[in-house]
Amino acid sequence: MKTLICLCLSVLACNLSWAQSITALDSFHLYIYEDDEWNLSSGDIYSQMADGSVIANQFAITDDGERLFTDRITANFDDNGNEVQNLLSVLDEATGEFLPNTMSIYAFDADNNLTERVRQLYSEETQDWVNVEKWEYTEYDAFNNFGKTENFNHTEADGWLLANSILLDNGYENDLLDTVSAFRNGEQWYTRAFDYDGADLLMENRTVFYFNGEINHLTRTNFEYNALEEREWRMYGSYTPAAGETDFNLRYRDNFEYDTDGNLFRLTNEDYDADNSDYQFDERSVYFSPQVTSVDDLDESLISVQWRNTKFNQLELQIGDLSANENYRLSIFNGSGKMVKNLLINQESQWSNNYSLSSGMYYVVIRSASGLTHTEKVIVQ
Repeated sequence: MKTLICLCLSVLACNLSWAQSITALDSFHLYIYEDDEWNLSSGDIYSQMADGSVIANQFAITDDGERLFTDRITANFDDNGNEVQNLLSVLDEATGEFLPNTMSIYAFDADNNLTERVRQLYSEETQDWVNVEKWEYTEYDAFNNFGKTENFNHTEADGWLLANSILLDNGYENDLLDTVSAFRNGEQWYTRAFDYDGADLLMENRTVFYFNGEINHLTRTNFEYNALEEREWRMYGSYTPAAGETDFNLRYRDNFEYDTDGNLFRLTNEDYDADNSDYQFDERSVYFSPQVTSVDDLDESLISVQWRNTKFNQLELQIGDLSANENYRLSIFNGSGKMVKNLLINQESQWSNNYSLSSGMYYVVIRSASGLTHTEKVIVQ
């Protein structure tokens, strides 16, 4: 699989204006259910560069069944592994070159908490980036969840102008998030409650939305897990009292499927058809994860990986017994195969850090400079 990915990217570097037939495995495929069959719609090809950045080349499928590359996303990371820049470039079919389009810039504090996100658009007229939107995150609590976010719009004449201010009141029970109350521009926006089982697995969350102080909309999401405590089903329903509804209506459900190593390889979405009182296939995501391998090449006797949830949504990683004469690349992927942390460990025998991550399954991948890897699956609650 790795060889196929590298070959595809080598071709990309030479010429991206031509359509490639669908012959190689990629990191992500999206299928649409049409005419009683699954049809490949789009996908991504991922590659990690020598400087630690990650490139995702995105393609769409033409009516002739060929792969046509459309966009490229380049993500850059800081020394703590946090993504600090995300650049979207769009393919110019006439020249075969990727042209800059949108960029997001992220800032973090010493505890790896996100403090700012700025979105910019590229101006062909000025050949420069133009500020569009900004989000600031503050008032982090003891569980490293922010309590306030402010959203700004940017104009050339007035600079940054406040658009929305959101306050969150996070309530915890036994180190688990129990309730969240949100207020937008001083008015109650929503209240969300969470229920867990005896193993602290999230079983249900319920959200009440408000409009002009009145309950406007209610949603409920239920979760089911397999014997390995991996999420198997997510079922969503809602109703709107303002429209006269009084019972939850089924909306959609997602089915999570895993391989024998516990890696998510397929996620199928089904929409509920009220007329037929049954679910109908809609979309299916298939994940090929060349970065996350189930084969441990690094001798486990030479390294040690310890992890634990120090508190809600907090992952503490400790890696020991590394060779002080070798560099290592540490990457963390979420259950969907997306890289969420990426950093270089420079000739250290011991390393540790804490990260704020959403609840779910993650893969910690350690690579030596010589290309050997070790994968550790972790669960964040």
